[in-house]
Amino acid sequence: INFLISNEPEAKTLRNSFVFKLFPMINPDGVVNGNYRFSGSGFDLNGKWKTCSMKMHPAVYLFK
Repeated sequence: INFLISNEPEAKTLRNSFVFKLFPMINPDGVVNGNYRFSGSGFDLNGKWKTCSMKMHPAVYLFK
C-alpha cells in the first residue's frame, strides 16, 4: 500500500492504469478461530461472493 501511494514513477503508472480496491479483513470472527475462508458461522465466504444474502453472509453482501 505504501508503494502504491508513493510518488515513485512506477506507482504513478500503476495508479493511472488500474483501479485498486483494498479490502480490510472481512472475516475477523473466522480468522480468530484459524479459519481464513470460513466465517464464524461456517460459511465459505469466497464461495458466497456471487450468491450472498444479507441475512446469511452480511460481510460479503455489504462489501459488494
